[in-house]
This record gives sequence, C-alpha cells and structure tokens, in this order.
Amino acid sequence: MRIRRVIKLFGILALCVGFPTMSSAQQNSIEDLVSKLEYISRNVLKLDSQMQDIQRRVFAGGEIDNTGLQEHDDTEIYHKTMERIAELETRLDLIEQKRLREFDGEFDELRNLIDRMDARLEKLVADVDDRLGAIEG
Repeated sequence: MRIRRVIKLFGILALCVGFPTMSSAQQNSIEDLVSKLEYISRNVLKLDSQMQDIQRRVFAGGEIDNTGLQEHDDTEIYHKTMERIAELETRLDLIEQKRLREFDGEFDELRNLIDRMDARLEKLVADVDDRLGAIEG
C-alpha cells in the first residue's frame, strides 16, 4: 500500500511541479507518462499480491516451488483447461449422438409415412382403373 501511495504522490508531484505551462505536445507526453504510471501502479499491485501469497506459504509452513509460481499457475491452469475441454467434448459427443438418434427416428417415421401414402395411392389408382374399366366395358 505504501509503495502505491508513493508512486501516486510522485506522479502527482511530477505533474504539478514539472509542467507549469503545457502545450499540446507536452499534454500528450503527460498523458503518456500518466498511462505509464498507471501501468507501473498495476504491476506493483500484482507484485504486492504475489508477495503476500509467498509470505502466506512461507509462514504457513508451505513450500515454494523453485520453478516459479507463474509456471506452476500456468501448468495448473493449462491442465484445468484441458480437463474442461475434454468434458465439453464428451458432452458434445453425447448431444450429437442423441440428435442423430432423433434424426434417425424422424427419418424412419417419414419413410413409413411415405410408404403408407404410396400404398394408398396405388390402391386409389387401381380403384380408379377398375371403375374406368367398368364404365368402358
């Protein structure tokens, strides 16, 4: 917290004291400095958070991974991501199988309906032929 306050105070002092009159070019450079100062401030906050994590591990009797916390976190995130992707792929496969079964069922129903309509049409054509034959002959 103190580091962040010092950085902000330094930034404000630099802006107030160092730039009494400003042209547009100076204004742009000040904006660049402010953005850089904000970037540094965010990084300091991240470092502070990481330092607190390290302190908790050390004082709680935990061990610190010598390969680096970031690498450990990255591999853990990677493995969790890959597990989640595998779960999603499995769910997607199950959904696809279900939809294919539903499509097959619907296709069979339509095929059955077409076959019945075809049989009925053949009966109607035969009936019409019989009636026309009876009229003609």
